[in-house]
Amino acid sequence: MKLLRVLLLLTGFSLGVASEAAVASTRIVVIVNKDAITAADVEERIRLLNLSAGKPVTTPVPDDMRKQIIQGMVDEALQLQVAKSKKIKVTDAEVEKSLEGLAKDNKMSLDVMVTMLKSNGISKQTMLTRLKAQIAWGRYIREMYGPLVYISDQEVDTALSKEKEVKIEEPSPDLMDVTLCQAIFDVTPETPEEVMMLLGPKIEETHQAKGCPAFLEAARGFGAKVDANRLVKFGQLPDGLKSLVQKTKTGTCMQPTMTPDGLVLTMVCSKVMPKLAPPMPLTRDTASIALEQEKLGKRAAQEMAKLRTAACIEWK
Repeated sequence: MKLLRVLLLLTGFSLGVASEAAVASTRIVVIVNKDAITAADVEERIRLLNLSAGKPVTTPVPDDMRKQIIQGMVDEALQLQVAKSKKIKVTDAEVEKSLEGLAKDNKMSLDVMVTMLKSNGISKQTMLTRLKAQIAWGRYIREMYGPLVYISDQEVDTALSKEKEVKIEEPSPDLMDVTLCQAIFDVTPETPEEVMMLLGPKIEETHQAKGCPAFLEAARGFGAKVDANRLVKFGQLPDGLKSLVQKTKTGTCMQPTMTPDGLVLTMVCSKVMPKLAPPMPLTRDTASIALEQEKLGKRAAQEMAKLRTAACIEWK
């Protein structure tokens, strides 16, 4: 009954989490040069990031991660503002086309993706804002600094010579394909202890199942909601979940997690490192483009730092 005691502790611990996840109001979190970012904007962005990571969209995030997410939204606001000040236009049609490409990359139509986002409490506008900021910022950096970037023949020669010395390395662990299955039991902080006593053995049996077929059979048999075979990239997972996935053997479950949606059991069904094709050999043209992108990237980082310093950012 060790797991049952853990479950009872989790139900008591999650009272504050549930209330936090329910907050989605017009309360202003930060003002960026008169543009406001609301609590509702932040919660919706968190939902989007959770969905991208293959987690329940209402999964709470740590305070430091929340601050990083808000800082990213602040940066987007600054990027859109500075692009507008330079009269850099990004049409709605361009942003829509970029969103269609994103849907295609995820092997779905735009309508299907928008419906999926809406069903998870994420508006299409959230995606459009992110994409518009990316497009506008790229154009701003190229317009401001593109003419200043010079690539010499010597730099290209050096890049080509370095390529010959580079050994082909193993692919990054972030590229690993991870298949997760989740069982969500209808357990809340208000669930009576006597009900938990009845559910405990069922949750225990599901938790101890070996392999995804047995896990899913047990979860469905006990009436749990099932999210089967969710494929995600290891690099998309939050740091805390990465650590758990690394430690968890394939075909076994992680420790249960209490979320606003219920008590979640997550099984790691597979961890597969994709085989990467050898990189295309550099030519003088591709080496020159890569060097240009590298220099523009450094300029972009410097410009972003200057914008943050000069901006009037009021945290509420």
